[in-house]
Amino acid sequence: MRGQISATHIRSQLDQVIDPSDEIVVIFGGVWMFGSKLGVVPNEVPSYLTRVILDHLGPSRTVLFPTFTYGYAKTRKYDVVLTPSETGILTEVATQSGLFQRTNSPLNSYVVCGPRSDEVLGIRDETLWGSSSVMGWCERSNARICMLGEPWENA
Repeated sequence: MRGQISATHIRSQLDQVIDPSDEIVVIFGGVWMFGSKLGVVPNEVPSYLTRVILDHLGPSRTVLFPTFTYGYAKTRKYDVVLTPSETGILTEVATQSGLFQRTNSPLNSYVVCGPRSDEVLGIRDETLWGSSSVMGWCERSNARICMLGEPWENA
């Protein structure tokens, strides 16, 4: 990528992969791939990007970011509020923003905001990726999964 990436460009790219009828959007992000091109101070990149995404998707959609914590496998310690996400700074800022709530799944948690948040927060994962997981719910709900700055195979 050359030059700066504007909020308009981000919205345009989202429009290319998100259908107007999509109610649920899951975003896996690799901000490090393009964050320096956003034209904002580095420590403001995650909050800036979160605002652009949420403003563009609007309040009628439910948005999820993964906040996986693979360290749980070793520590067996998890706190919905205190355990940091291991999936990047974007998810950490979303967690701390007060706009999102985090699911209670130690390994594969998500932060969620929007009208269907209660459905997601009510899921009691019996498996990580099976029908009783958040990803199972996403599949049944026809969620749109988007990769932001990260090739699919790396997510």
